[in-house]
Amino acid sequence: FGAGSVIRKLGTKEMTRIRGGIGALPWSGPMLVLAVLGLCAMPPGGMFRSEFLIVSGGLADPADAVVAVLVVLVTVASLGLTFFSSHTMLGPTPDTIVKGETSWLMVTAMLIGLGGLTLLGVHPPGPLSHLLERAAAELGAPK
Repeated sequence: FGAGSVIRKLGTKEMTRIRGGIGALPWSGPMLVLAVLGLCAMPPGGMFRSEFLIVSGGLADPADAVVAVLVVLVTVASLGLTFFSSHTMLGPTPDTIVKGETSWLMVTAMLIGLGGLTLLGVHPPGPLSHLLERAAAELGAPK
């Protein structure tokens, strides 16, 4: 949702031409940065919780090489996301851009999404946790 606001506001889809998203979009710009950090598995997002559980479970197994490769790949992906989001969202906003949101519906949708991401990281619902435990048991995960 937030990327759509940035593209609409700055009038281009070319990543090399997008600059100053936070200055142009005072609400959805910072929320987009928070969403990218959530995708990079930063706490307290749900991705952090899942990545942490995957890595801790993998390190309990004697074959740690697979977990090491996973950690390296996730780190490379996170660096790429962080690099491009920092280049597009931070920095000076072009003078030709009028500051302000393109749609308050976008801001509301981003806020709801970030709330859900945080909730899943801090306190996942009991039925969801139970369902994931059953799925792990079906796949043969140790208890």
